[in-house]
Amino acid sequence: MAKLICDQEFISRLVKNIALQFGNNCEVVVHEFDGDELKITQIENGHVTGRSVGDVSTDTFYREFFEIDYLINPVFKNYVYQDKILHSSTTPFVDEKGEIVGAICINFDITTIKQALKAIAWVDVLEDQGSPSTEAGHIPSILEKHLESCVERIGKIPTEMSREEKYRAVEYLESKGAFLITHSSVRVCEFLDITKYSLYAFLREIRSESEKP
Repeated sequence: MAKLICDQEFISRLVKNIALQFGNNCEVVVHEFDGDELKITQIENGHVTGRSVGDVSTDTFYREFFEIDYLINPVFKNYVYQDKILHSSTTPFVDEKGEIVGAICINFDITTIKQALKAIAWVDVLEDQGSPSTEAGHIPSILEKHLESCVERIGKIPTEMSREEKYRAVEYLESKGAFLITHSSVRVCEFLDITKYSLYAFLREIRSESEKP
């Protein structure tokens, strides 16, 4: 393997410190080239992806390594790995010639965090529906607050919004769990002056995008 600008001891301490800082859900991996293969030479919290020292990096990562300029953009993204949602970044290191010879990758498992956020949104809805100030058959006041926020965020009243702006409004409402509220779709269509067909088309696209790695 090529000689690194940073010595192995420093890289080893850095990897361990990052893992200690962020806990057991944070996998930190060192990839280094061994000939034409990109191998794992150090890993902390390998249980996150089930990998260990000596494993060859995945084909997907290997391709990305050459297709993306990690020096300019370390790529902080979400992707799905074995039913887990990982927040991932890659930082390359170079040898004395300035050539990239490896990288440090951080893979943070945020699966349980996303599940918890959804649960919190659902609890908020239930609490609002059970509020003494909410009359049976009426739209919960929390939805009205979200609709007001849409206008504030976009800066226009619904009659002046473009289709793209209405899409953004639906995207915001979806992020707030508004569609968990009973009959909310009827109120949203009325408020944004869109058909149910348009609303469901928006939601299909929004939810499809959120599921992409």
